[in-house]
Amino acid sequence: MNINALSVSSLITILGVLIMVVNVITEVLKKVTWDKLPTNIVSTIVSIALTVIAFIVYANINKIDIVWYMIVGSIIAGFFVAYGAMFGFDKLKQVIEQYNVIKSEKSNSKKEDTPTTPTTDSTTTVK
Repeated sequence: MNINALSVSSLITILGVLIMVVNVITEVLKKVTWDKLPTNIVSTIVSIALTVIAFIVYANINKIDIVWYMIVGSIIAGFFVAYGAMFGFDKLKQVIEQYNVIKSEKSNSKKEDTPTTPTTDSTTTVK
């Protein structure tokens, strides 16, 4: 099996699209199942189902014989999609906020650490 950069970039793109679709479907289902199921469970179920379906469609289009471990791999990929859908944007936002705080702290410390030229005060007398 030959893995090249095109297939890796295609895989990352497909995972990103799956994450976006899962987010949209979960938002719609959240309104319906708010009292019945926790949102994380709904997101996980939708993620695994969509990932397995996407893999089966991909295998049929490319005439790939499906073996049991491919289904297991798509289920595992579904958990990655679920993680990305549940925590991806929140974690990304948190990292950006932390970066901005660190950046502002560094710029403030640079301003405080810059030496200033001493000024002479004419009212001070030396004895």
